[in-house]
This record gives sequence, structure tokens and C-alpha cells, in this order.
Amino acid sequence: MMNKVDLRRSFRNRFGYYVDTKESRDGYVRDGSRLTLRDLCVELIDDPEPFPCHAYRADFRVLCEPEHRVWLRGERSYGDVARLLQLKFAVEDELLPPLSGRWVGKLLNEGSKSGVGHQHAVGAE
Repeated sequence: MMNKVDLRRSFRNRFGYYVDTKESRDGYVRDGSRLTLRDLCVELIDDPEPFPCHAYRADFRVLCEPEHRVWLRGERSYGDVARLLQLKFAVEDELLPPLSGRWVGKLLNEGSKSGVGHQHAVGAE
């Protein structure tokens, strides 16, 4: 298994690729690792390391749409981003209905209540 630094680097590579292409199941994106973004989300779901959100502001505007300002209000961890992506994947896979309302705030609130580490804990309002 890769070390945390390499996992985070691969995560950032795949995160940008996902925002551009909506492809979350592709490995070998820019770095030769076979792990997909979905795999990396599972690996980093508990990671408290701050994610460099400032470098990805435009990407979070795309992912969070009108809710992006809520997301960008505070520091977010790799675990927070992994939970956000897992929620998006659940909607893409039709496991959850489309996101609406204040879904970003709800996601962040659920994460702070129960701690990072749960998957798909937030549904649409």
C-alpha cells in the first residue's frame, strides 16, 4: 500500500481529473497508481490533514454549485473532501436522489457530529 503522502498526491490528481471528466473509476491518472478516486476516498475518509482547498476553488464551485461558498468558508480535510465525493458518487450511481437544498452544510454538520469515517451518511433534503 502507498504511504499517506502518495495517497494524498494521487487523490489530488484524481480529484482534478474527476471535476473535468466526471470519471471516478479510472486508475493511472497522471501518476501510474492503479487506485481509483473511489479507492482513494475510502483510504482517506479518516484523514484529518488539511486539503489545499484554495488551490481548487474553481473545482469546488463546480462540485458544490450554489453551495460552494459554504464549503469554502472553513478549512477542510482530505476526509471532508472524500466524504463530499462519496456523496456525489452515490448520487451518480443512483443510490441517492439528486442533491438539493443545503446539502453541503448538512454534510459538514453530519461530519462534525459523528466524526469522519462514515460513508453516504447524508441524503438530499
